[in-house]
Amino acid sequence: MQYQNSRKKLKNKILHAKKQKWKELCDDLDNDVWGDAYKIICGKMRIFPKIQLDDESKYNIAKKPFPNKPTQQWKYPELILNESEDFKKEELHEPSDRLKSNKAPGSDQIPAEVIKAVIKNSDEKCLILMNNLLREGTFPRQWKTAHLVLVEKPKKNADQPITYRPLCILNTMGKLLEQLLCRRLTKDIEKEGNLADFQYEFRKGYSTVHAMDRVKQIAVDANRGAYRHREFCALITLVIKNAFNSAPWEGIIESTKKWNVTPALQRMIMSYLEDQTIIIGEKTMAMTCGEPQGSVIGPLLWNIYYDQVLRVDMPEEFTLVEYADDLAIVVCAKTAEKLE
Repeated sequence: MQYQNSRKKLKNKILHAKKQKWKELCDDLDNDVWGDAYKIICGKMRIFPKIQLDDESKYNIAKKPFPNKPTQQWKYPELILNESEDFKKEELHEPSDRLKSNKAPGSDQIPAEVIKAVIKNSDEKCLILMNNLLREGTFPRQWKTAHLVLVEKPKKNADQPITYRPLCILNTMGKLLEQLLCRRLTKDIEKEGNLADFQYEFRKGYSTVHAMDRVKQIAVDANRGAYRHREFCALITLVIKNAFNSAPWEGIIESTKKWNVTPALQRMIMSYLEDQTIIIGEKTMAMTCGEPQGSVIGPLLWNIYYDQVLRVDMPEEFTLVEYADDLAIVVCAKTAEKLE
């Protein structure tokens, strides 16, 4: 009898501990979307043997996610200097403070800590440099030369083929200039009315959780009220393969024009896009489309380019919810036949 009571108490304690741990795991999602819950779901807590790649193998792998398209010949807008409002000191200091320390530097081997110290002690010289580039409409080629790192994607089991995520390590000074341009570009977009409401990635105050909550709320609303008024609801999900590395540059530039981005900023974006180079060991590869994964302004340029998709006229039963390269189409209808 004593054994059975003790066994029952132990089972209850184990059950309570599991429920408590599950609650903590769910609560942690609100504070850290990429925490333990994400790692468990993605299988990142499972360890598989790492494979060493030589430069030739890396180069061959890199050719797949980076399509080779015809080189763009830009027709640069006329640079009117009075439209190129100079960067201010406060614009320079805030982005420099946001540069992450203890991160691998780019090809110039200058870490973020050095850039921060220079701006803190001699911001005037750095400000003159950035404003000269803005007036010339030039993004230095050295600042957009990236070292490619292939990060192995997590696998559910050891039998799955290995796939890689291409990450680009960029020079810190280039990231600083990207930050300055990104702030200006955001202001231009906000003046024109901002991005589509259902675009949840790469935006301040938006996250994966908000996108999921939006989809969930549509389903809840469809099933609200009296039974005869409830609707059928379907979810269709689409993934744009290799989206960031293959977005056409001409499409990005056309999107900036539609948003009435200033000519000076358009010139800077054109200069930023052209002559991008990736270093893979001893080899180099020219980028002719897309954005390097690791850039600062790249996500915003993607949002501007993709915004037109979310503004396509759709029947009122359809709702589009976008997160990065994932698109959810939520459809509601009174009957299953109409839903089909």
